[in-house]
Amino acid sequence: MIRQRNSRIRILLIAPYPVVPATTGGKIRIVELARHLSRQEFDVSVLAPYKPGQRQHHDPSYGFELREVRYPFLVPWLLLDRPFPYGYLITFHPGYAATVKKFLQEFDVFQFEHAFFADLVDQVPDGRPIIYDAHNVEYDYVRSECGQNAIRNLVGRRVFHVEAELTRRAWRVLVCSSLEEQRFAELYDVPRQRMVLAPNGIKRLLNEVCPDTAAELHRRFPSLRRFRRYAVYSGSDVKHNRQAVRLIVDRFAPQMRDECAFIIHGTVSKAFAHETASNVFVDSSFGGLELYAIPEVIGLNPITQGAGTNLKVIQYLAHGIPVVSTEFGLRGYDELKPYVTVSSVDGFVEGIRSKPVFDRALRPLLENYLWEKIAANLGATYLELLRRGSRSSC
Repeated sequence: MIRQRNSRIRILLIAPYPVVPATTGGKIRIVELARHLSRQEFDVSVLAPYKPGQRQHHDPSYGFELREVRYPFLVPWLLLDRPFPYGYLITFHPGYAATVKKFLQEFDVFQFEHAFFADLVDQVPDGRPIIYDAHNVEYDYVRSECGQNAIRNLVGRRVFHVEAELTRRAWRVLVCSSLEEQRFAELYDVPRQRMVLAPNGIKRLLNEVCPDTAAELHRRFPSLRRFRRYAVYSGSDVKHNRQAVRLIVDRFAPQMRDECAFIIHGTVSKAFAHETASNVFVDSSFGGLELYAIPEVIGLNPITQGAGTNLKVIQYLAHGIPVVSTEFGLRGYDELKPYVTVSSVDGFVEGIRSKPVFDRALRPLLENYLWEKIAANLGATYLELLRRGSRSSC
């Protein structure tokens, strides 16, 4: 039986990490889906691990409720990257299910962000829709974060187990691309009719550049004035982004010392705060990309490992910033390839030197990536599941 408050359907998004401030791709996805689902007259809550100061970053105007669980996730913080990835360590959480069991009785739809809390499915009341929001194929992504074969195999077995269980129990699996859809069918035999395309999205399309944008960029980095071309790399502080920045710092920047300035943007910049190359600049403000929406800027995506889709690609394009990317960095974005300069790592400098420009014909295609459209599709899916009272698509 569906429990409702004031006739409104209640949706719970279960996150395996603190979600605000939304400075990384996964956090952005959770926050934006919660925001836009709440605008469809759903009551939306996000359940996230406690972090000091998180609540101060939560804006009530987002429309969803943030609930924090005061559970001591100590092992992931103590051992992160030494040598186990967070996505593996967080699957071990003795007592967490008992902590949240009573709370879970309140909701009508349960959306699991990532697969790491798959055991909480046992606490979901019978007959209520369970959704797996697969930010990545976690088996592929978490293994890609491991440097040693022995660790990779150990981690892979654990993550495969939890992801297989969640895909088995989920009424619907949200995938970011057709590539992930194929992978889920291959790994876990998930029927295609139980998968829903919900790509990583964008908040809005930048319609015009503020005339003061370039002046503000030069005020922040006065030395930029001596370069004719700027290249920005935006990313969170995770292994594959750090590897991409290392390529930029060690290979691309030295080859273009007098031609192009390289700017490191996002939380990955923390790992390069003391970079001293004359044409490498570190933006530690963690702000948006609006500052880089000027004709002189190119967006870079020299990614060579990871899983899922790279949110930075559509974020660059949403700001009218042309993109140079590896083929791997465009996985899941086949429809965008005609509008992106695709280069191998060895040919990346030439890709930058080709001076790509943004093609405004891309804008109608980008509208399909607006979070409000993605969430509207999900809202309709959930209403249909509740109406049927079954995960069957028939």
